[in-house]
Amino acid sequence: MLVKVRYPLCPAACKFQMIYPVFMQFMLRFFLAMVMSTCSIHLFGQVSDSTVMVDSTSIPTKKRVPSGHEVGINATFFIKQLLDLSENDIATSPYLFTYRMAIGKWGIRAGVGGTNQRTETSEEGFADTETQQDYSLDARLGVERLLPVGKRWMVNFGLDATTRLVGNVNIIETGFDRVETTTSTTGFGFGPVMGIQFFFNEHLSLYTEGSFYYTFFTTTTERDFTNFPQFNDEEERVEGQELLNNLPATLWLVYRF
Repeated sequence: MLVKVRYPLCPAACKFQMIYPVFMQFMLRFFLAMVMSTCSIHLFGQVSDSTVMVDSTSIPTKKRVPSGHEVGINATFFIKQLLDLSENDIATSPYLFTYRMAIGKWGIRAGVGGTNQRTETSEEGFADTETQQDYSLDARLGVERLLPVGKRWMVNFGLDATTRLVGNVNIIETGFDRVETTTSTTGFGFGPVMGIQFFFNEHLSLYTEGSFYYTFFTTTTERDFTNFPQFNDEEERVEGQELLNNLPATLWLVYRF
């Protein structure tokens, strides 16, 4: 029997655990607000690059000019584990690592991620075993426009091209035969993306985004019998399209260099 042991969190972690859900709601609302305000930013022109002083003791506010390279890691899973947050049904981004090359106000973006899980089950007293393997690989490449908003915030919007591979292998071994069922799905798509980024300093920042990808996919299924190949199934092929939407529920920890 598995026993889940909860360790007491330090005061700082407890405080952040209380703030995190509120922060995610704020990020979602701020993301939607930025969608409506982006057009207004262009209509009313660029904000002056000159330093704005509120008073003699305030910190200068200046537009950030994006440049250089950025690498990011999906930190959503680590934050949930660290703060012991409950699971929810909101889908997160499949991209574990991200990369951006910023040139002026334009950027080239990329992302990659994948999963691999293997389980084996057997019943005591029987020789039958079942092996299940699930895997996936996701990648994207796109171009984006970068819009600094104030000193610590930046908004981006652009267009991505995506590709995906998802597979499942199920193997059942008995005293009579070995049956292997393989299902694989390959697809590609494209769609718009928009995100916001908060800078702690010149190098470290947090980033989240929302996207809508229209994808085309092909799924193939086949079953093979080792000792009785005459029972092998013909390959089944299914083609289709779907719209995948990702809310800004994923946080990347980004380092700029």
